[in-house]
Formats: sequence, structure tokens, C-alpha cells
Amino acid sequence: MDLITGGAGLLGEHLARTLISDGIPARLFDFRTPERVPDGAEFVGGDIRNERDVRAALDGIDTVYHLAALMHVGGGSPALARSVNIGGLQNLMGCVEKSGARRVVFASTIELYGVKPEVPCREDSPKNPPPGYPSHKLQGERMLADFSLRTGVETVFPRFPMILGAGFYHFKLVLWFFEAISRNLPVFVLDDGARKGRMVAARDAVAGLILCAQTTGVCREAFNICADDAFTHRSFLEDVIEKTGSKSRVFSIPSAIAAPVEEALQSLGLSPVAREHFQFSLSDCDYSIDKAKRVLGYRPETDAASAMAETYFSYISGGRAELKKALSNDLLKR
Repeated sequence: MDLITGGAGLLGEHLARTLISDGIPARLFDFRTPERVPDGAEFVGGDIRNERDVRAALDGIDTVYHLAALMHVGGGSPALARSVNIGGLQNLMGCVEKSGARRVVFASTIELYGVKPEVPCREDSPKNPPPGYPSHKLQGERMLADFSLRTGVETVFPRFPMILGAGFYHFKLVLWFFEAISRNLPVFVLDDGARKGRMVAARDAVAGLILCAQTTGVCREAFNICADDAFTHRSFLEDVIEKTGSKSRVFSIPSAIAAPVEEALQSLGLSPVAREHFQFSLSDCDYSIDKAKRVLGYRPETDAASAMAETYFSYISGGRAELKKALSNDLLKR
């Protein structure tokens, strides 16, 4: 049986469904009760920082997918995020050592390379994570690598960009974009929109996680798990608009104007995007997936624009909960 910490989240649900369809029993662990527990999966409630809770969840487990994490952007507590991201991982490692689990797959982030990553950015490229969540992920990888050397438990680190798919519309800026194109309003790109980026569809993120768990001979290794296409910001927006049938148009705004406006919004707590995410948009962010293809046999199936269009249609058709809609409307009025 495999354990998914943070299993009440969207990625955990997608992962559990795939594991079960592959005939692998799955147990979800989270402090929140999932809205939907996939048929055939177990749910165990608890706190990743609590030894008794985690030891109970690990009973009979072969592989741990460690997805549990907190971000502190948007006014959250940095101390709470660290207690979960670092303290929770320390607790998990101590419990895994006593449990007999074979491998820990640690969901990490491409943000640990920093807001101006090397191009193309490979797994051994320099690391310069922003404070908070990205920094916690790099520290977590290093903790698990040391843990593996000491205990023999295998550890693997898939690094993800923004994940897209049905239900993945919890970023304010994405909601803003969806509401704009649903109303055929203009959308904006910085400068000429020629900077590059990468994202990943949820199904491909799940495939990457499972390959990290099941590929033999892989230990203390990191893998960039992204879509196959490195898009330009303008081409990405235009492709999504075309795929969704919107009549929105993409207009350029100089970063020299946008940057001070963004800084002012940050100081007022009104920005729809985290500071580091805006900084990422000012650089080429092209993450090589050659290693994942070569070592894991990773073959992403969905391009980023198609994944975003799929996310949009799921939002419009059923995911436009009143709270999300109100948030988007408020953002459009600002």
C-alpha cells in the first residue's frame, strides 16, 4: 500500500485515483477530510507534525508520496508554514525510519532554482530559492538525501512548475485570467511576451510521481517534471484564448510600468500574485526534462495551453463556486 500525505489536496486525489486504477492500494493522510475519497482508497486523518498520527498512517506502507506542505503567501503565517514543511518532514522521517517503508517521493518545486534560473535549467543548475516555500523545498530535499544515506530508505525529488487540470484554479491570477477571457476582456503580457515558461498537466505530474516511486535504481535524485513545450508568455495566452473560443486579445504592458505598480499592490496586500511569481515573469524559465525522459522514461502527454484550457472549461462548467466567482469579480474591479 502507498501513502499520500496531503492527500486531501487536488494532486493527492488525482494520484490516488491513478494508483487505484493501476491496482495499487492507496491511503490518504491529511488534517482535512477530503471532499471526495476515491473508491478503493482509505483516509486517515491527522497532523503531519504529530508522531502518533504519522506512525498510524504508515502502518503497512511501502511507498510514501509526501505532498503535504503549506505556502505562506497571501498573508499566511511563515512560522506555521515552516512548522509543517520542515517540522512535519522531520517527524515523517523519524516515523518512516521505524516503519519499514521503502521509498519516499518528495514533491518539490522548480522555484528552488530562483527567479532568474539558468537557461536551460537542469537539475544540477544553481539553486537560489526565494524565502519560504521554495526554500523549504530545497532544505527538505537535502534533509531527505542525508536521511537516505543514513538509513538506506530511498528518496526521490520530482520538481514541479504550476500544475494545471480540473480543479486547479486556486491561484488568484488564474481566476482573474479565466474571468477575463470568459467575458472577452483584454488580457496583458509583460513587454513583448517573448519570455519562456513551463507548466505541467495534472495527469503528467501524477505520471512523474509514479515513475519516481517505481523506477528501480533511482535514489537521492531530483527530476524536473514539466510539459514538453517551453512556451512564450504571449503564445501561451493566445493559444489558451483560441482553444477556449474567447474573443479576448493580448496586449503588452511595459515591465518598467508594471513593476512599480505591482510593488505598490504588494505593499497594500492587494496583489493577485506572490512577489516571487511576478519576478519569475521577468525572466526566461525553461526547465529541461531531458533527465526525467532518459532515466525515468517520462513522456508528458499534454501541452501547457491544452492543460490550461481544460482547467478553464472545468472552472466555467462546474467549478465556479460562489466564493471563487466573488473573488474573481473583486479582482476585476480593482
